[in-house]
Amino acid sequence: MKGKTVMPSKGQVAKKAALPAIPDDVRAGNPNTLQFKKRDDETEAAALSRAVASPSVNAGMTMLQFHPLKTGASVTDLVAQIGEHAKTVRDGNMNRPEAMLVAQAHTLDTIFNSLAQRAAQNMAAGHMHATDTYLRMALKAQSQCRTTIEALGELKYPKTATFIKQQNVANQQQVNNGSAPSTHAHAHGKDITPTNKLLSEQKNETLDAGRKRSASRVNSKLEAVGAVNGAKH
Repeated sequence: MKGKTVMPSKGQVAKKAALPAIPDDVRAGNPNTLQFKKRDDETEAAALSRAVASPSVNAGMTMLQFHPLKTGASVTDLVAQIGEHAKTVRDGNMNRPEAMLVAQAHTLDTIFNSLAQRAAQNMAAGHMHATDTYLRMALKAQSQCRTTIEALGELKYPKTATFIKQQNVANQQQVNNGSAPSTHAHAHGKDITPTNKLLSEQKNETLDAGRKRSASRVNSKLEAVGAVNGAKH
């Protein structure tokens, strides 16, 4: 019998490998266990996927990771609270988002002042590199605080869009808003009458003796005359 190995039966292997089942009452009493209802027309895997994709579930799990008072809090109750807040906003009540923005603005202002004080302490100690780091972080918190306040103002007093149709017409001039005027259009759009016309076209025109005039076709049939010596009489 020495060296002989006895192999266990399949039933014995399955019995040893099986983990003890957790009773439902123990799961329900664990605050870290999310309780959700499965719909009649979906499988357990589909119900779990729906819970994972839920914004309320994701927000509740994230809050429990960061909040210092998470000990003893129920993730199921927290998810239900977030779902109720979301429904209130969908119904048109914006009181809670306004309160959140106000609280966040106060928090960011506190972070700004804390970082600014640390920068001042490091500046007094001669640590300029640390001073620059703290000042940059403080100004980022201050900028985010300003953005939060602006978002709160837009939420309280939303801006309304105004559409104005404009048409300017004066003295046969057409103004096209949005397009640059063309220099060629101005050159050809107005007929400029030259001031120097032929004397034959104007009455009572004064001759300009000092100006050399060009030949005109009015007396084109006249012949040339000879030179006259004005000194001989």
